[in-house]
Order: sequence, then structure tokens, then C-alpha cells
Amino acid sequence: MPHPYADIHCHSTSKAFNTQRGPEEHKLDPFQSAPNFINSWLLSRLRSVIEKASEILLATQSNFDNLSAGGHRIAIVSITPPEKGFYVMNQKDDPLLNDTLKTLAAFQKVPFTGTIKNEVINALTGFSLEDIKFCKYDTISYFRHSLKPEFEFLESFNGKKGKGGYTMRLVKNYAEIETALNDDPNTLCILTSIEGTHSLYNAPGFGDLLRNQTTTHKDDVYNFTPLAEYLNNITEMKTWAHPPLFMTFYHHTWNGLGGHARSLNAMMTVLINQEEGINLGINPLGIQVIKHLLSTKNGKRVLIDIKHMSPRSRKDYYALLSADPELMNENIPIICSHTGVNTKRSTIEGMIELSDTTDWDELDDTTNYLHECSINLCAEDIEHIFNSKGLIGIQLDEKRIAGKEIIKIIQQKDGATDDEVNMQYAKVVLANMLRIVQVLNKKEGWDIISIGSDFDGLINHLNCCPSSAQVPTLEGYMLKVLESNADISQEGFNYSLTAGEIQTLIFGMQPQDILEKVFYSNAVNFLKNSFV
Repeated sequence: MPHPYADIHCHSTSKAFNTQRGPEEHKLDPFQSAPNFINSWLLSRLRSVIEKASEILLATQSNFDNLSAGGHRIAIVSITPPEKGFYVMNQKDDPLLNDTLKTLAAFQKVPFTGTIKNEVINALTGFSLEDIKFCKYDTISYFRHSLKPEFEFLESFNGKKGKGGYTMRLVKNYAEIETALNDDPNTLCILTSIEGTHSLYNAPGFGDLLRNQTTTHKDDVYNFTPLAEYLNNITEMKTWAHPPLFMTFYHHTWNGLGGHARSLNAMMTVLINQEEGINLGINPLGIQVIKHLLSTKNGKRVLIDIKHMSPRSRKDYYALLSADPELMNENIPIICSHTGVNTKRSTIEGMIELSDTTDWDELDDTTNYLHECSINLCAEDIEHIFNSKGLIGIQLDEKRIAGKEIIKIIQQKDGATDDEVNMQYAKVVLANMLRIVQVLNKKEGWDIISIGSDFDGLINHLNCCPSSAQVPTLEGYMLKVLESNADISQEGFNYSLTAGEIQTLIFGMQPQDILEKVFYSNAVNFLKNSFV
């Protein structure tokens, strides 16, 4: 009998919620599968070009019907208020940003000069023009105008039945998961998380975003005036019927609390500038926000997800957990909900140097088998997560878990059958997982690995796994790889594992048992301990 599945990071409500102000015929609910509705006549005819250049799939992936069809019984749905910085044109002089592209992508008239055209955002996200306009022009508080309404939107579907008769249940703790699945094994249990603490504060103005694109914030003198708003919103959030289990501290752009990691590809950074405050550590205001999220004195603890943290911020966070008198004895698990793994650098200091100097070089390195940029985890990160009894979600986004050239080679096929191509994708996913176990060099390394697909998070899916419904297919190819006694290698690339090395890293376990852990039971065991 097939085992159930769990996904610790997906965005099931994002596209649906951000169509609710649009035309009635284009409104989605989180159960439905649908392509993006591209409003621009020209851009709609460039769909395939946009998908290739942006590395974003323009269709729903983790809607509830897809999750259920893929055998998922647990999913952690991430609520992610769109950042206004995503809607502002990169002001940097760049030869790639020619006049034609500027005319296509940017508003040229006041008062919105320098912002990206709504039609372009619509083509990239699938959000309705009306929802994009609301975010750009009417959102003053991310918390009041975006985060809270999306939570309420999700809760409005609690208990509803989907295709095939399953029921979607929002759950408050692990005991409710057990009860729901005992009552009906086909239930889809939904927990919540948040991507980005910008969602706990106010949205910046476009003038500030345009003006500060290259501001480092290294020498800022911090006042704590914003802290009261953060604390009020955190306290209110913890009273919600289904508060988040965890939240990432950053997302794609500066949020005033510290430094994010570089996360966008070269094409996207032609349009969007991530440079403000990038690669900093956590500032004093950010430390206070973290402590209030982790506190149990103001409600349920909200764990910190280290995804999108710069290496400096990760270093600061580990130090905080180990040295702060209020946190050091709390045994707080560290989670990275959707990520790939770095093989070329082992230490946080090495990752800091990478983030400061050569991230772009690593992105362009044609010999990288895995994705070696600073947003991914190094050996020291993995050890911190393991020692904290945390959890790592491997992302099903080809641009985050593989080097750019290896994906090109796989997609070119070169006479290979579809099955052979899909085995190559499976090897890339396995290589990230095996690297984690290789770093830890113990059987228990398999206990901290799960799937955090990032579906509907503006990703480029693996060809063999375009949505949550096909996750069992991906697992099937991974099982074939493990049972075939094959190497994981590619001529000319810098990381490989022989069949013998893979067998050593399996530690005598059966491949199907390993994959059941990764695709389901590791997430369950984490929730038993942390979702109380």
C-alpha cells in the first residue's frame, strides 16, 4: 500500500487569494487547478518565453486537489504577502535593460514612474490586475491588508470537500492531525506558515524603494520605534485560530530587520533590485522580533525558518539560540523549509565570503552539479539543524537544487528516453539529500530530510514533477535510482557519488524505507515534537 505524503512548504492559497478582486470568471479557489490568466495580448503570446526567462511556471501546482491527488495528507501552506519591492523597476544602469525592455516593463508616467507595469506582474504571477493594483497602491499595512486577509481566506474553506470526496481540515496541533486522519485517512490536514517578517509591519513607499536600492544599511543607527507595531501584530497573530508554526525571517527584499540572501536569477534581477541591505546580519530590532516570535509568554511559539537568511544572519541566529539567556536552554529546533545544499563550502564563514564576493560567479559556473550559491545550506548549517532536532525541506525547484548547466543537459535529452531523463532529475534531488547524510556521516542524517516543494512559489518545477499530484512519480524514479546500483555523476561536473558511496550512505536501510521517511514520516515526527 502506498504511503501518504507531506509537504512542509507550499503556497496553495497564493494565486487563488490574489485573484479575488479580479473578474468573476477569473477568480480561483484553493481547490482548483488553472493556468495563469495573462491580461496583456502581447504577453499572453509570449507565455513560453516568459516561463523560460523567468524560470517560473505559469500554472497552479499545490492547490488542494493536486495535493490530495498526490496522496498528501499533511501540507504546511505558506502565506506570503507580495513585497512592494517586487513591483519596482531596478534603477541600475544595465546593458541588458535596454530601451525596448524598459518600455515593455516599466511605467513611464508620474506618479508611478519607475514601477513595473501591472501587466508584467500579472504575466509573472497570475495575480489579477485588480489585486496587483491593490497591493501596489492601497496596501499600507502588510499585516492588515494582506497577511490577515489571506489567513481568513484560507480559513473560509476549512472543512470543505474537494475532488474525489476528501476533506480539507485546518489543524491547530499534532493531536488534531491524528484525530482527523483516524476519522478519515483521506483528509488533507493543513497547517500554516508565513514567508517573510515584512508581513508583520507596514509597506514602504515607492519613493523609498526607488531611492534606497543600493543602500547597504551597514552603518544604520537603529531606533526601536517600529518594535511596538511588530509586538502588537505578533501578539494578535498568536491568538488566531490557526497561527503559523514557523515563518521565514526574510524573503526577497529588505525588511528593516537584517540581511536577506540573493534569491533571484539574472533575468529577474534585470527587473528587480535585491541589493538594499543584502547579506547583512540580524540587526538589534530584528533580534527583538525573533525573541518575541520564539517566546511562549505571549502565546504559542512561532519557529524561525532560516530560508532566505543571508549566511551572516544564519550565523547570528545560531549564536542567539546558543548564547541568549532566554533562549539557550529552550531546545528550539531549526528549520529550513525549502532549500538545496552546497557542496563546495563547509563553513558559515566560507558562505559569508561567498555571499560578499562570488555568488554571481557560482550561479554562472558551468561545472556545478548542485546549486552552490549562498542561499543554500552548507555543512555547518546542516550540523546546526541536526543538533537542534530540526528539519530540512528539499525544494522541488530545479534552479535551486541544481547547477544551471546540468539542467540544460538534462532538458536537451540527447537521445535519452523520457524515463532516462526523469532518472536524471531524480538523481539531482537525491544528490541534495545524500549530501546531507554525507556531511553528518550517520544513519540518523536521514531523519531530518523532508520535502518542501515551494510549489506555487514562483518556481521552475522539475519536468517529471509539475505539481503536487506528480510527487509520487518523482519518488518512483528516486526509488529506481537507489535500487539500480547506479552512480550519481555527470562528466565535467564537480560533484559525484559512486554506487558504492551511495550504498554506504544508505546505512543498510531499504530504499523504500528511506523514501517513506523523506516523503512523509520525518515531517510527522517533527510535528509530533514541535506542533503542540
